[in-house]
Amino acid sequence: MEASKLRRVILTTLVLALTAPLLTAVGAGGAVKGGEFGDTCQGTRSGAPYGAAFEVSRTGSSMPLAAPTSGVLTKWIAYMPALFPEGVPPLTVRVVRVLGPGEAEVTAKAALESLRPGRNEFETRLPIQAGEYLAFGSNEGASIVCATTAEEEETDVRVSGGGFGLPLVQPGEKASFEATEARVPVSGVVEPDTDGDGFGDLTQDGCPQGAEYQGACPILHFAPAYTVGSGAVQVRVKSSAKARVAVTGVLPGLGTSLGARKTVAPGKFSTFSLAIPPALASRLGGIESGRSLPVRLVARVNHVVGNVSTDRLKVRLPGRG
Repeated sequence: MEASKLRRVILTTLVLALTAPLLTAVGAGGAVKGGEFGDTCQGTRSGAPYGAAFEVSRTGSSMPLAAPTSGVLTKWIAYMPALFPEGVPPLTVRVVRVLGPGEAEVTAKAALESLRPGRNEFETRLPIQAGEYLAFGSNEGASIVCATTAEEEETDVRVSGGGFGLPLVQPGEKASFEATEARVPVSGVVEPDTDGDGFGDLTQDGCPQGAEYQGACPILHFAPAYTVGSGAVQVRVKSSAKARVAVTGVLPGLGTSLGARKTVAPGKFSTFSLAIPPALASRLGGIESGRSLPVRLVARVNHVVGNVSTDRLKVRLPGRG
């Protein structure tokens, strides 16, 4: 087959690989949190003339070659042979979004790293969307790919991907690529990012329920003692971290509620003064002295989902009749 026709066939295969196989990848990734994607072959030869290469489809691939879900790339792994030489210039990965035949956009890039023989793991924190790929290489060290094994030749394993020429473009830039047929020795781990703060929920974010916190979610505590005055209820709340806290109380049947909010410093009790609305004062006036009206209060940290950063306190408001 002529070289030009062969290239057109490979490009067509590449475009098809961007649609149907991704549906399978997304389904597979849904069951595995922090799922790995890419290829684990050993990089044994230069990928010249390309500065970076990525793999889009491969017959019999055991895991998705594209990110199976959107989230954060928290780790990338490169696989080098036992006799990997010293002095090879540093390499990295670029997150690549294929736009069409022969065109892609680089959306993110990890730091350059020096590689050693065997499995090389590097922590990172890059946004990634489902269906994006990892291009392996650098302007300094060019690309490294995997040699075709005898078993792959016998079983007619077919590989398609792309190679970027030098110099490589930076994140936010588009570039053309040429169709390739080489496996690329790099994989990545994608984690969900529920709160959208750019930190992986499983290993990087101690509070995936709130974008304002990457350490542990704030823990709230009501002081057991409280004060009921003629015009307000005063309670005290302590937080393990600086937080914007709201204290509320629902008053069934009165069409109103209690509420106050403020920013509290970590480790110290802060006083919240909850004004008694007229409807509640009227209700208390109808309750004879010696009896009380129970009201349940809830303290919550703003913008933290769920019951992670909450505490509850039941107060009794004495009758005024």
